[in-house]
Amino acid sequence: MTKVYLVRHGEAVGNVTHVFQGLSDLPLTENGRKQAALVGERMKKIHLDKVYASQMSRAQDTAKAIASRQGLAVLTEPGVVEINGGEWEGQYWPDMPKKYPHEVYLWDHHIYQLCIPGGETIQHVCERMRDTVKKLAQENEGKTICVVSHGGAIRCLMQSAMHLKPEEMDQLPWCDNTSVTLVEYDDHFDTHVAFYNDSSHLHVEGVEINDDKAWQKELKEKDA
Repeated sequence: MTKVYLVRHGEAVGNVTHVFQGLSDLPLTENGRKQAALVGERMKKIHLDKVYASQMSRAQDTAKAIASRQGLAVLTEPGVVEINGGEWEGQYWPDMPKKYPHEVYLWDHHIYQLCIPGGETIQHVCERMRDTVKKLAQENEGKTICVVSHGGAIRCLMQSAMHLKPEEMDQLPWCDNTSVTLVEYDDHFDTHVAFYNDSSHLHVEGVEINDDKAWQKELKEKDA
């Protein structure tokens, strides 16, 4: 069996300013660095053979907090990067329903059908993540690795890892920053998700868990 621990990056600037990050290389916040240190301590208890991360600094810095505690280097894997947001890059989320009503509706209700204008389709991200992480599992057969990626990208991977139909993807919750997900690959490289979106290591004083739903609900109530 091959084990792949998937970790979402720590809280980044875009998570607190409520802009679409995508391929925008926005750094970790101070809170995000605390989250990264905590997930690093958590993962120190698990022997890792390799640590991979996307090229974004928010993923790299989170991965370094994990790898450094095991004497490992971070291996860059562009295939696990976040979705290319095209015209959405850097856009303020509360403004987007008026600018892109159809696309935002798909994002909330039929995400697998979404193609961001000038960007990447969700279907392509799902296929890219499925193929890339499977390749990493095959290259590390029988070992345990960690892959630091992004909220949207990890959610896309779960569509295939959990053997969901495309239309069932909307049922999946979004991952918390630095949450941990374990995907196990059997001898035929079929997947079993042992657990998903575990952020229990963040339940300490002085560290916040970024809650997208809370601020989105607050904005809707103000507009009502």
